[in-house]
Amino acid sequence: MNKLVGPKQIKAARALLGWSQEELAKCSDLSKPTIARLEKSISLEKHPYKTISSIFSAFTLHGIIFINQDDVTGVSIKK
Repeated sequence: MNKLVGPKQIKAARALLGWSQEELAKCSDLSKPTIARLEKSISLEKHPYKTISSIFSAFTLHGIIFINQDDVTGVSIKK
């Protein structure tokens, strides 16, 4: 699977937007327990692609940029 986003990136992106887990759940059409479970994961590889894609889409729609290059992983927000 192509790495869209990792657990730490989910937390960091939420922080940049000032979102709670509930807000992310609403924007990604997922449940709060799902968001909490994803954020506690070590890796998202075993989670359904559709779930990760929903989170990725919700964040990118709100200006979040995910950085996954070589040994640099992080998030940024468009100005």
